[in-house]
Amino acid sequence: MVERKDFKHTNKFTSSWDLIASSISLTIKNYEQIAFFFFIPFLIFLLGSFYLSKAHISLQQLLHNSRINTDFIIGFILVSLWVIISFINYAPSLYFRISAVKKNTNESSVINCYKSAIRSTYKAWVCQLTMIILVLLGLLLLIVPGVILFRKYVLTPYYAVANPDLSIKEAFLRSSNDSRPAASYIYSTYLIIWLMSVIGLIIFGSFKLGSIGMELLGYIVLFMPALRYSEIIK
Repeated sequence: MVERKDFKHTNKFTSSWDLIASSISLTIKNYEQIAFFFFIPFLIFLLGSFYLSKAHISLQQLLHNSRINTDFIIGFILVSLWVIISFINYAPSLYFRISAVKKNTNESSVINCYKSAIRSTYKAWVCQLTMIILVLLGLLLLIVPGVILFRKYVLTPYYAVANPDLSIKEAFLRSSNDSRPAASYIYSTYLIIWLMSVIGLIIFGSFKLGSIGMELLGYIVLFMPALRYSEIIK
């Protein structure tokens, strides 16, 4: 009986290739939030990196030279600002993607995303970093455990943000249990995201500002994990 239930459960999952069209549609409809959560911070990082590359200051020069290059100061401030923004935006940006998939315009507004998810920032980051560490350890040991752990825990931050009352442990357990019937769909979803990154690198890698093209191309698959998460929890 259990095996039949799992088989029927997988019938509701959309092909990962079909998720691309849904993701593109959501990107077009929510371009303002995407600009705020992703593109503007990316431009800040890009500008900061540009100034840092102009500075050409070695660690030895930084320690012994009392006069610090202006380009280095500007670059350092911009990159530091990007780090802070990225940390603060992480949970709200996850909540935005979940809300956008539900097609709830009010919930997916920038202000509401902050109000609803900012308190989950710490929990979301702990889930994300713990997941990365576990997967890397699994890959280093025997590869296969890392692949399995990836399936079990890759969506944990979504559970943490969408369910503020869940503890970190409960978020991991929910992600592990709920994702079991959708294992192949999760792998194919993230394989497509990885392939999109490779394609972006091939197309734009040789251009001076190719990183902008790669960033924009990434928005095509931006909503795919949230779409898969929404199907899993139904």
